[in-house]
Amino acid sequence: MLIHLLLSIYAAINGGVVDALGFSHTSISSVRHHGDRRYSKTASLLSAPQKSDAPSSSSSSAQDVQDVAKEKTTQHKRQRIPVLSYKDDYVIVSKPTGMTMHHNSNSRWGRSKQPVIETTIKKQLSRKPFLVHRLDHRTSGALLLAFDSETAGKLHGRLRQPDATKLYVALVRGDLRDKFKIAAAGSNDMEGNIDLSVGGDGSVIGSSGRIPLLVDGNNEEQETKDLDARSEYNSKITVNLPIKIDGIEKEAQTDFFFLSSMNLDDEGTGDDITEGPYVTKSLSILLCRPKTGRTHQIRRHAVRALQSPIIGDSEHGDSRVNRFWRERIGFNRLGLHCFYLKLSPLPPDDEISCIAPVMEDFKSPLQYDELSMLWREAERILPSLQLEPYDERGGTFGRHYRKSNSKDK
Repeated sequence: MLIHLLLSIYAAINGGVVDALGFSHTSISSVRHHGDRRYSKTASLLSAPQKSDAPSSSSSSAQDVQDVAKEKTTQHKRQRIPVLSYKDDYVIVSKPTGMTMHHNSNSRWGRSKQPVIETTIKKQLSRKPFLVHRLDHRTSGALLLAFDSETAGKLHGRLRQPDATKLYVALVRGDLRDKFKIAAAGSNDMEGNIDLSVGGDGSVIGSSGRIPLLVDGNNEEQETKDLDARSEYNSKITVNLPIKIDGIEKEAQTDFFFLSSMNLDDEGTGDDITEGPYVTKSLSILLCRPKTGRTHQIRRHAVRALQSPIIGDSEHGDSRVNRFWRERIGFNRLGLHCFYLKLSPLPPDDEISCIAPVMEDFKSPLQYDELSMLWREAERILPSLQLEPYDERGGTFGRHYRKSNSKDK
């Protein structure tokens, strides 16, 4: 009787009912059949957890993590690639740094879950893109894609022609003013060239030469300033050094043009910007014109011929210097941007040409404090560096875009 009384009190408190045999209905097992398998579900008075309307801290934390992950995924899916020029057969976009061309399942790191150019452009324009050329993972700038394989083949052939032009803006270590002065003033042959190679093998040739004239998609000339025949920097340095690709050395040629240089010590800057045992306190901005399209061509030639690694180059540069620029200056990218693209006409269109304005993550860290003088001098020499990033159209064009509608765009 005492046990029955205790069970009755306990059941009354928990909302249960005690039958004549003294068992609480809340503790009776229920047997459920599911096919040939049986599951026994016992709601024991002593072990069953009580339900609560308020979520537990663990479930709340898990939900927060899921929300953050979902938000990041949404941001990746919504990332838009700026369109610089859109035609019926091809498109020129401004590739951001840190985005790969396509998924590579053979990578030693496995298949990346980050967005890639091919997939992003396909979703954005509702058309399948075909790569005409490539840019490195951390290189930004003008990227040409076709909308069918035939057009991609034609455009790729035009990029290989001598009259095609690709120009890159590069931020490199070292003060290169003396080298370009020598290239502009001195000559040791009948053609006005001077051998600047270390071994005298003619692999690095300096000569007088103006920065190429830039023409945008509207055939408007973007002139350079203050580089006349008397300029001490009005020169180019041509590098002819083969590059080994898959164990085979292939011919590679790059022209380098001077834009600006500065030595932070000469400019009277404080130690707050340049302190550190591995920091190169001299910098230059160059305009690079690759004549061939080898892997890492500009990056390799800058190191081998000019002894001036590109800032942020983890493969051919100094990781300690790159870390300083990333943590202290806020330059968390490779200092290389495909600025200009021009190739012969693709009938019935006119000459294909496009300027890709320099990205904010490239120029913003160079527009403050003492570094601003370096960027302002480059803008003075090449005014088109002042162009702001743009997107030709905010929405997608869709798969039904036709040439007949292009006049209205």
